[in-house]
Amino acid sequence: MNKIFSLSLLIGLIAVSCTDPNTIGLEVQPTSDNIIINSDDFISFTSATESEDSLRTDEALSLILGELDDSDFGNNRSSFYSQILLNDNNTDLGTNPTVDSVVLSYTYSGYYGDELADFTSIDVLVLQDDIYKDSVYYSTSFPIPTPGGMSYIESFSVSNDTEKPLLKVKLSNDFGDLILDLENEGLKDNEVFLENFKGISVVASAQNTMLYLNPDGSNSFLKIYYHNEDSDSLSLDFELGGDAARINLFNEKNNNAIIED
Repeated sequence: MNKIFSLSLLIGLIAVSCTDPNTIGLEVQPTSDNIIINSDDFISFTSATESEDSLRTDEALSLILGELDDSDFGNNRSSFYSQILLNDNNTDLGTNPTVDSVVLSYTYSGYYGDELADFTSIDVLVLQDDIYKDSVYYSTSFPIPTPGGMSYIESFSVSNDTEKPLLKVKLSNDFGDLILDLENEGLKDNEVFLENFKGISVVASAQNTMLYLNPDGSNSFLKIYYHNEDSDSLSLDFELGGDAARINLFNEKNNNAIIED
């Protein structure tokens, strides 16, 4: 049996916390209701969190992305795998479709840690193995191998706009070519599409920040802008939420600090 002391506690805190990692719940309790305890006797104690089972990491409301370096929890990285789904069936790309640009966008609902500017890099890779909406995935027994190959990212930005919080990623045209090369037959519907394009892996490096991404947010999408012989302004749209399989990954960078056999 594995004893998972820090990892499950860390994930739980991130899942429910706001942007201030030091204040949980105090902002909603009136000061008149505060409980004050005075005692002349102090008892020293230590605590630990023990988990009998693995932590389930699929079907989460938020996708967590970033790194956290903490004296108690150690140095941990959070990334995710996700399918992307066609918005419409029976896509007709027209004659000689050519990619103009590709944008991956996520609404974020908050962050944990220091500053948004601490995000230093993001990589987007293509999955080589299937993931499934109706399967259960756990933190300590994940069967999908880490995808290899190239990262398709060209640039990214994290907005500080409280009314429109966005992680916006510009992907290379090569990423769009992978999808347009499937042609109309490969874009017939999501069942056919997922047989040919398994999904994406998103990994980030950050000094001490984790973002909570909302795949069902109003500005969460993947969009391929393209043109063909008949039109110079077209787009192929994908959704990131809904029925798309999504899996959070918590890859502890210091294994000894997280799991004890």
